[in-house]
Amino acid sequence: MIRFEGIRKTYDEKQALAGVDIELPTGQISVIIGPSGCGKSTFLKLINRMIDPDSGQILIDNTPVLSRSPHELRLGIGYVIQEIGLFPHFTVEENILIVPRLLKWTEQKKAERLGELMKLIGLSDGYRGKYPHELSGGEAQRVGVARALAADPEILLMDEPFGAVDPLNRSVLQDEFAAIQSKVQKTVVFVTHDIDEAVRLADHLVIMRDGKVVQAGAPEEILQKPAGRFVRDFIGADRAIKRLSLFSLRDIMQPVYPARVGEPVPPEARDKAYVWVVSKEGYLNGWAELTGRKPEENLGAEEVTRVAAAELAVFETSSLRTALSRMMGQGIRNLPVLNREWQLVGQVNLRDIEQLAGSEGDLPKTEGVSVQ
Repeated sequence: MIRFEGIRKTYDEKQALAGVDIELPTGQISVIIGPSGCGKSTFLKLINRMIDPDSGQILIDNTPVLSRSPHELRLGIGYVIQEIGLFPHFTVEENILIVPRLLKWTEQKKAERLGELMKLIGLSDGYRGKYPHELSGGEAQRVGVARALAADPEILLMDEPFGAVDPLNRSVLQDEFAAIQSKVQKTVVFVTHDIDEAVRLADHLVIMRDGKVVQAGAPEEILQKPAGRFVRDFIGADRAIKRLSLFSLRDIMQPVYPARVGEPVPPEARDKAYVWVVSKEGYLNGWAELTGRKPEENLGAEEVTRVAAAELAVFETSSLRTALSRMMGQGIRNLPVLNREWQLVGQVNLRDIEQLAGSEGDLPKTEGVSVQ
């Protein structure tokens, strides 16, 4: 869908892009990464004509972008930036519907689209009337994503969108964006300086240096066969760990047979050392040891070790690297896995991650294990 042909761009005699030729795949996330000054931000801004090239051409669906006015072009391209850029005196609803309003959508069409987007980004209807100053950084960034998707553009440009968010929320936002992309299948051009984020999100990874593309391809391919010393040094020595970012927990999570307070432990879980405990609706409440208890006994509330799901659990769309990091931080070998509605759907074990990484020796060890 997006193709660069011989693109050159110079600022004050400094060459930002030096003859870039590349095609970005349709319906996938292309992540552009490289050291400061490599040209990645220039690359992004050329696509929606925030700047124009000195020579060469960029084509979208085989149509040169220079043949279209910047205004017309940008109405069909979503754009998300690090600073988010929400209008402070507009509500969440007003911010999201800016482009549909410019396109003169009907009230019914706008209302339907707003409902779809609020559900997609995981914010309740109660957020519609809030103002940006009432939102957390992560919530505001979700609204920024919704605004970019409001008119259902085919292309989404993202310029370090999660860079200003704290590490914990950043990881959550990455997982949530990956889940959103799996549903909407947009052509995404994503600029970042974080190689871990790049490997986690990219379908197509583009590594730049001095205004040139030095290697492009699937993250798995680049991690396994870096093209030269620069790429090898740039992606780092811990390639086995980074490779874990390529897999979601859906790939390896095991089935789980949770218990409920006031009921017997399910037969499938009775030979285990512990059992996860959920509410009637399937939300994670905690876990209970099974050693020494009679199978037919109802599980008592006093047996349950309560946990905060947000601190212990991971989502099924989370990467294995996220799970490993959580295991290291919590000192445990098993994690409960939740769906997007925060219901327990499985569990992941350190052994499974070790096997996928290739060997136990590639991974750090957990200490102080509290859940066997």
